[in-house]
Amino acid sequence: IGPGEKAKVHDVDAEMAEEIARESNAGQDSSSLLLPSPSMRKEWQYIVCRVYKCEGLPIMDGKTIGFNKAGTDAFCGLTFGGAKPIKTKVKNIKSNSRVAISPIFEYELWYPVSIPSTTSLAKLAVYDYDEAGAEFIGQAMQKYNIIKKAVGKTLPPAWYNMYGAHEFKDDSFTNNLKRAAGSVKKLAKRMGGVEIDWYKFYNQAVERGPAYRGRTLLSWSIKTERPTKYATPEIIPFRRKISSLPFNQYPKTKEYILQALVIAGSELPYFASLSNIGYGQKMRVKIVMGIDELCTEAQKYEKGMVRWNEHLKTTVLRLPEDISQCPDIFIYLINEADRPIC
Repeated sequence: IGPGEKAKVHDVDAEMAEEIARESNAGQDSSSLLLPSPSMRKEWQYIVCRVYKCEGLPIMDGKTIGFNKAGTDAFCGLTFGGAKPIKTKVKNIKSNSRVAISPIFEYELWYPVSIPSTTSLAKLAVYDYDEAGAEFIGQAMQKYNIIKKAVGKTLPPAWYNMYGAHEFKDDSFTNNLKRAAGSVKKLAKRMGGVEIDWYKFYNQAVERGPAYRGRTLLSWSIKTERPTKYATPEIIPFRRKISSLPFNQYPKTKEYILQALVIAGSELPYFASLSNIGYGQKMRVKIVMGIDELCTEAQKYEKGMVRWNEHLKTTVLRLPEDISQCPDIFIYLINEADRPIC
């Protein structure tokens, strides 16, 4: 009941008598008393994702003997409701540094949506191309209703951070062989009698991913009409090239400094030392935000304790002013092989 409205007083006896009379007039045919279902008018709209670039993607193709060409062959695919994606072209980048794995795409991906729809999530996934099958890198998601409610049904360009499993393919060829030989034992663990491939798990449940997988610059919009060139009778997804995003339309940035006081660890797990037999491994703490990181010196393990007592501080970092577009901060306990323990 809203302001100024009066409460309706129900006369139960009178309403029951009226219902009995209607049933009698209908000859006990209850179907005539049913309200007709409203007709649903279907219409086509398009979710449009503008894919400008990616930055800091992981190295997906490791070094090989004689070639020494680590890198990533990245492409993006937009999908809605689990249907077949519409993809960008592949961008090949060869480098041993994640800073360089920053492909520029500049594509507009149009995906048709039948309204009303029971699905609300649009997904922009980034992959590494491989003749044996594409490898998942990361994923950005946006809800249809959020785009619809935005001014002009358009969300401005923003950075979407991606997370998933760790990749160590920038290591030497020898280390890759060692990991490949024991990959099944390392990745498949037992939990409650169910065997889990944690690499696959973290790349599917990306919200639980323990590693930063890069970021992508995207804008989203909803359109009701296609460009004239693509106005065909068949309703299908399509892509088209777009111009570079002007720098004054990039998300605003500001200066940050990441710092941490790392004191000690207790009740830590024991691992035999790789270099000093009979003793526990020396351990380090690594703090990562995006592709920027801080790391302590390796300190010895004594009866479950490690003491670092270090103050760590980065140089000035330029990151998005909007905190939600900044990468998450991960804190890892690192072993002698430079692998996260937890």
